[in-house]
Amino acid sequence: KEAVPNTVSHVAYASASEPSQVFFVGTGEYSGGLWELSLDVAQGMAPSSTPLTDRAPAQALGVLRTKLPAGVPVTYLSMSPSGRFIFIGFLDGRVFVVPLACPSCYVSLALADSMVGAIMTVAPSEDETVLLVGARDGSLTSVSLNAEELHDTAVRKANQAHYHLEDAAAKMKETMPAMPYAHATDWSLPSTESPGFVSFARDITDPATYSIQDAKLKTEEDHAKAQAEQKKKRVRERIQEVRQELEALMSKNQQIPSNKLSDNEMSIDQEHLAFLQTDMETKIQETNFELAWTVEFHERGMQKLRDFFLSRLDFERIEVLGFSSPHRVCTFRCPSMSQELQASLARLHELIFAADRESDDEDGPTDLNATLGGGLDGTLRGSVLGGSRALDGGEDATGEGGEVELSGAELRELRRKQRQERKEQIQELEKSKPSDTHEDPQDVEAIANAEATLGNYMLKTSDAYQVPENQRMNAEKKRRQMFLLEESMHAIKTEFNHRVLALRDFRQQVRAEVQRDLSALEEIDQQLGASTKWVVGLLDDEPGGPPEFPERRFDHDEADIKAFAQKLKPEAEKEVEVEEEDDDDIRSESEAHDDEEELAVGEEDEEGSADGDEAGGRRSSRKAPPPRTSASPV
Repeated sequence: KEAVPNTVSHVAYASASEPSQVFFVGTGEYSGGLWELSLDVAQGMAPSSTPLTDRAPAQALGVLRTKLPAGVPVTYLSMSPSGRFIFIGFLDGRVFVVPLACPSCYVSLALADSMVGAIMTVAPSEDETVLLVGARDGSLTSVSLNAEELHDTAVRKANQAHYHLEDAAAKMKETMPAMPYAHATDWSLPSTESPGFVSFARDITDPATYSIQDAKLKTEEDHAKAQAEQKKKRVRERIQEVRQELEALMSKNQQIPSNKLSDNEMSIDQEHLAFLQTDMETKIQETNFELAWTVEFHERGMQKLRDFFLSRLDFERIEVLGFSSPHRVCTFRCPSMSQELQASLARLHELIFAADRESDDEDGPTDLNATLGGGLDGTLRGSVLGGSRALDGGEDATGEGGEVELSGAELRELRRKQRQERKEQIQELEKSKPSDTHEDPQDVEAIANAEATLGNYMLKTSDAYQVPENQRMNAEKKRRQMFLLEESMHAIKTEFNHRVLALRDFRQQVRAEVQRDLSALEEIDQQLGASTKWVVGLLDDEPGGPPEFPERRFDHDEADIKAFAQKLKPEAEKEVEVEEEDDDDIRSESEAHDDEEELAVGEEDEEGSADGDEAGGRRSSRKAPPPRTSASPV
């Protein structure tokens, strides 16, 4: 049997403990356990002053702190940053987290392959809540560790021998901290090639990145722009120099006391100036003609935007602001009703009007016969009306209609006959009047139908209940109600918006009156030499901003255009500076590229000359022998 030497393979030094401790594992007698050794018995010596022959090892006593798996070599041993734990890695891929408070109470982690996954390193985080374990099989594993609870459990186990570890395991699982989330893109890779690292081909994920061909075309375009800008810059500088020279000559001309040159005399070539003026006007016309398409393009684009966003609106959102107050009122943004909705509402209104006409026709007009019961005929009505007109005395005896004026006795007789006729008609009507116990057949039939079909109105959940026809609901009726609701909502919004617009007009009227009064007050102050401070800021500066008059958003005057041009001027200067920097970079790159080409050409020439010299030397060695040297005696 082969003897295994007693060799210490791994050592961990606990510097934070008192007294200083050393933990080690090994082979032979040291296998299968974690050993502890105290350094207090060791005597210190100075290596520089103590010879090697006087250096003798000190005797120390090793103590077995805990047992490890038998027959499994230890491949890694280290101490935690806080000095509370020892990390032990084995050949079969297991990791032991051993607390120093109670080494017999440890945590075992099986992370790597048991055949080829020997643990090579264990790296804890600063707070010892995450462990990174690297194995020989190429795996890198992160493990969440409840270090605080593990340490407390070890302390309790050391103080209480009968402490149950099952409860500690459950408590440790409950208080386990969550694993911190880290996305794969957060892992950094080496950006440069260095020994020991493999170069990674990074994916191009930016959509704005140019391809090789696009980058080449872009570089050529930028180079052409840079050259054009440089040429324009030189022309501007030359024009500035000529202008300064002309200004200096004109200032000298003004200093001459007499015989000054006029402006026309200062202009040497009048025809050239006229040609330049004509050429400038021609260029302006050409520029206007070239920009006409751009102007029309943007105008049509703006019109399309208006048609798309504003043509389908009856009212925009308009805000009416208060004077010296944060209060405001705004209109509803009311879209116009669609063509389909308007057509549906028109058909619905036609149905409503038709139903109203039918109800009016069923009711019918009430005439004189219905009022009188049909007892008087046309002759009697004529006589009655005629008698009444005769009684009025408004016409002559021989008036219109051939009526004859009656005497008093005849009138009394006529009235007596009329009373007798009315009395007879009333008696006939009384005879035809039904008795109180009489029942109309139509009413009887309607009551029977109601009792048979309608049931109890209070018990609508009854099985025998039938919904009346006018209360029944279907999809068509509900659709009509929705149309009417849309129309009502639109009408209410429209009415409210009109009231807000009227308030806006009134506000503008009040503002104009106040502005007129303030102008008059300012004139009075100027005449009196006084100042009224309370009027400052009384009115808003803008007579109507876009929130109050959104329809003015497209109205721009010359001042607005100039202000916008001044706003764009710094941005344009920045773009020019960036282009100039790019031009400088491109120029430096091109010069460096030219230098490299020249250097490469020079090296090729030197190599060719060297090759030629070697070949020439070989040829000369074949043709001519080396020269002989002769020495004369001195």
